[in-house]
Amino acid sequence: MDITHEYKWRKGKYKDVAFNIVYSEIVKYRNKELNWWTYYIYIELDKLPDRVKPKTFWLELKTTKNEYGVFHYYPYLKHQILSEIYFYNPMTEYSKTSGFEEPQPKIIGIGCDCGSRSNLHIFDIKDQVKLTIDSFYDLIPEYGN
Repeated sequence: MDITHEYKWRKGKYKDVAFNIVYSEIVKYRNKELNWWTYYIYIELDKLPDRVKPKTFWLELKTTKNEYGVFHYYPYLKHQILSEIYFYNPMTEYSKTSGFEEPQPKIIGIGCDCGSRSNLHIFDIKDQVKLTIDSFYDLIPEYGN
């Protein structure tokens, strides 16, 4: 089996929200060429208004155990606002990217996998990023003010 990965990153900012688009390519896998798109937006907690309780966006790590083992996760789908943000596919990523030590600003990254879609182009994903950020601003129009 011959598998090759190539990762391409696109970074940018739209409406004061930073984003990353990741494209990974797997070629020569079962005589098919596959690609995988993922995108992330980054929310700075200092830019959130008090009415949305910014501290609630800094989720606590939870642990669960079942017959397969012990798993650690952030319960982002239970957050009232995070769970309402539009994504191309359901939100599958939550991470704390900054703010573990003072005086760093607290920043979280949230994102989704767009899957293996050979018909998607970077422009399609950029449009999805814009829709996601627009959805975020629909929920919190005063972000950054």
